[in-house]
Amino acid sequence: MGHYFRIQPAGLDVKGHFSIDGKTEDTSELADGLHAFMYSWQTFWTDGDRGWYGDEVVVIEASEDWDNGDVEGVCIDPMEAKIVARYSWEDWMSLWKSVIGDDSIEDEFDMRHCELDEYEDKVMEVILNG
Repeated sequence: MGHYFRIQPAGLDVKGHFSIDGKTEDTSELADGLHAFMYSWQTFWTDGDRGWYGDEVVVIEASEDWDNGDVEGVCIDPMEAKIVARYSWEDWMSLWKSVIGDDSIEDEFDMRHCELDEYEDKVMEVILNG
């Protein structure tokens, strides 16, 4: 199982929720899949305003991913996916700031000036082990 990351409205489940041609659909038919990021740091590098995505970051376990034909992220099968952790955006920022050790970071735009990929393993350790 791999871990994936998704910014979404708080409290949303992953089952039956995915995008079809840029629209959100709630059905049991799998279209192109649930869009997610492969790395936790990618949540700070969205194509648009982060608020368009939602106010929560979920950590998802899934068995496979595939190219979604988009410039960001991959697709996973929402029917096979399981949320293993949820973070409000504020808690997600706090987790990252604690791992990086820099309280001067104010928002996702400040995060883009850090070499975030070097912290990926430590962030995953905190997520999985508390």
